[in-house]
Formats: sequence, C-alpha cells, structure tokens
Amino acid sequence: MNTRTSPSPPPIFSGGASRRGFAALLSFFCLFLLAPTLRAADLAHLQSLVSQLASDDPLLRENALGDLMDLKCRDLPMLRAAALSQSPLLPSQIAGLRQIVTQVFLAGEKYKVDPSDSGGFMGIQFSRNEPLVQNDGVVVMDRIKGFPAYRHLHSGDMILKLLDRPGVQLNDANEFINAVKSFHSGDIVRLGVLRYGRAIEVSVPLVDRPIELAGNPSESMVDAWIQAREKRAEAYWNAEFSILDPASAPSASQASMSVEP
Repeated sequence: MNTRTSPSPPPIFSGGASRRGFAALLSFFCLFLLAPTLRAADLAHLQSLVSQLASDDPLLRENALGDLMDLKCRDLPMLRAAALSQSPLLPSQIAGLRQIVTQVFLAGEKYKVDPSDSGGFMGIQFSRNEPLVQNDGVVVMDRIKGFPAYRHLHSGDMILKLLDRPGVQLNDANEFINAVKSFHSGDIVRLGVLRYGRAIEVSVPLVDRPIELAGNPSESMVDAWIQAREKRAEAYWNAEFSILDPASAPSASQASMSVEP
C-alpha cells in the first residue's frame, strides 16, 4: 500500500535569505527589548544638557545650548520631561530652554518655497539702514528663528570669509547673500567668523529659502512673517513648557490649548 504524503510547505526563508531574515528578526527583537534602556539613556543625556545651561562656564553653556537646538520636534516632550525632573530651574536655564524650544519647534515647521529658487539660505538678517562694511567682513545683525543661522551663529558675529569660496570678497551684505545663493539647500558652508574678538570656523548647513523671502520683500512684510512664526512658537511654549516658568504661566483659557510639535 502506497502512503501518499503531502509536500512540505516551502520555508519562509532559504539559504542566505534565511540567515538575513533571522538576523532582521533578531535585531528587531533586541531593539524592542532595549527601547526602554535607550529612552532612559536619552533622558539622562538631556537632563545633563539642561543642567549645563546653568553652568558658570560660558563655553559649556554655549555647547549645551547648541546640542539641544539639534533636537527634532519629536524630542520636545522628552526635553520637557528632562527639564521637569530638575525643576525649579534657574532663570538662565529657563531663558535657554525658551530659545531651544522656539528654534526646534520652528525648524520643524514646513513652509512653501519658490521652485525656481535653487540657492541656499541660512536665515541671517542684516541691517538695511546701516552699511555693514568693516575690515572686509559683514556683521550679523540678527538671525531668523527656526533656521540654521540661529543655531550656528550669534548676533554680532562678523563674517570675514567664505572658506569654500576663497576668492569672494565680503565687502557688504549683498556680496555675502549672492555668494550663499551660489550654494544649494543641503550644502554645508564653512565660514571664517570673528566672535568676541576670537577668529573661529563655523559650519552652517543650508536650507531652502521660504517663498515669503524670495525676491526683495519689504521690511514690514518680512517682520510680519517672522512675528507670525514666533507667535506659533510662543503658543507651543505656553501650552507645553510654561509650567517650568511661573512668570510666563498661561491664563486658564490658554492652558486648555495644546499645540502639537
């Protein structure tokens, strides 16, 4: 009597595919187990940086401020938890956190760009009323929050040279702006900067230029656009972070409002 057996189902993975599939499953399982540990390590790192915002060492404070400005919007709830764990905070910590939250929140905002404008953008503001020519350099009057210049440059910095364009002379702001436009979004521009009397090198990544700043908009249009963005960031701070700062606690009507990063 012949016994008929059903064919065995084909293996899900075979050969190299089997090994790769097993490795992928193992990696996923390990990450699943390690996730709480990774979150705890991230929280501890943020707590350390928040504490450094109160350091007596100005360089340590500046480095902590910059590292925290590199966060993404999705990291803001964890930053809030890290700050709450050290409450009450010193005024210097609160001031630093306001800068950080504003920068990170606005950096995560999507905005319209002019598809015909392929030049890079940093977000530097120069004075329109005063010539900023001094020793072949241009002075940063201010930076637009949410853009790379706010993270990497300081108001009052003197930009002496574009290290990637050694032949470019920076005699005025327009020459600098035109030089930056020769780069593209995603490029990193190295600048020779004079800060507090010390010559340093600063690398600034470029992004797309917002359509509101394309062409030659009036100063009032630029100011209105900047103020509207900063109001959105302030609303987020009031909704999520004002608990850290009694001086900026929102009213009862504001407290019920929530803004997602």
